[in-house]
Amino acid sequence: GRSVGLPVCDLLGGRRSDDFPLYFAVPLASAGEMTAYVHARRSEGIHRFQLKLGADPYEDAERTREVVEATGPEDVIVADANGGWRLQDAVVAARALDGLPRVFFEQPCPTLEECLIVRQRTTLPMVLDECIRDVHSLLRAYEAKALEAFNLKISKVGGLTHAKLMRDLAVALGLRVTIEDAWGGDLVTAAVAHLAASTPP
Repeated sequence: GRSVGLPVCDLLGGRRSDDFPLYFAVPLASAGEMTAYVHARRSEGIHRFQLKLGADPYEDAERTREVVEATGPEDVIVADANGGWRLQDAVVAARALDGLPRVFFEQPCPTLEECLIVRQRTTLPMVLDECIRDVHSLLRAYEAKALEAFNLKISKVGGLTHAKLMRDLAVALGLRVTIEDAWGGDLVTAAVAHLAASTPP
């Protein structure tokens, strides 16, 4: 960007929006603590929350239910196990969470094959990220009808050039895209912001 005197978002397809919604990851804790954390972030203007789950599936379902009940129609809740459930626990969680409004179910198990089994047992929209590493795995998941949304981590897919390709593919396929990275810092935040700014809302 500096070498050609342009913002990186212009090099990634052009600025599509001047601002975009942020989400907060909510650390695994008691239902009350997670709900209090969400309330505090809502007071700061945040309306998208990724609940870190992956413990006892019944307790995780209760945590999610309490957060949903404490939020409003403008809020989105992502129940994210980070691939941490065994298949049987993921199925229990899927059935316990099914029917909750405004909830996306993210990466319940480590593999696409396991997530597909869970997918057959829930009506919640599915988000995948841990098992999506390249164009091939994204297309495989899409063709298997395994996801409605894709959590794109820039470093996991090989940097901004590969991330742009996968972002453009996800948009063309009609998937929702969340853009982030596995690590933090100013450079990472800048990369995420520029890729997000060049992504259609």
